[in-house]
Order: sequence, then C-alpha cells, then structure tokens
Amino acid sequence: FLLQVASDGDEDVRSRVAFALGKISDPEALPALLALVRDQRWTVRANAAQSLGKIGGPGARAALEEALALGVDRVILVDEVASQIREIEILLMR
Repeated sequence: FLLQVASDGDEDVRSRVAFALGKISDPEALPALLALVRDQRWTVRANAAQSLGKIGGPGARAALEEALALGVDRVILVDEVASQIREIEILLMR
C-alpha cells in the first residue's frame, strides 16, 4: 500500500510514506525512496534520505550517491552517505 501512495499529490502523505518506508526497512522500497529523495518538498526529501540510511546496504548507498550526484540537498544526503560508508568500514574491520 505504501508504495502505491508514494506519488500521492499531498506533500504530507509523501513525507509520511517516506518516513514509514524507513521504519519497515524493506529493500524493495529503494526505487520509491529514490523518487521521493528527488521530491520538490524538502520534508519529503529529508525523510526519504533518512529512510535510505535506515535501510542501508549497497542498494541504499547507491541510491543516496545517485541522488547526491543529481544535486539533491547535499546537506541531507552527505550525512546519510557518510553514515553508510562508516557502517561498511566497521563491517570490513571485523
């Protein structure tokens, strides 16, 4: 259901969907979150970036890096990308 309303016309709905997708942490939400991280509203973009960070893994990191390359809210995205890189470095040290 959440993926179906991810493109809703209401900013509040999109923002809540972006937040909820992070709580669920389903990697299948990555395409929807990548679209939401490009949204015109900063609240939607911020929730989408945070959700990508919560989902983690190579797919989420790639989605964050792609959004960053597109120039989407560098302040929001750089923090999430850095968090993902730190997480990977920690895993590699084990």
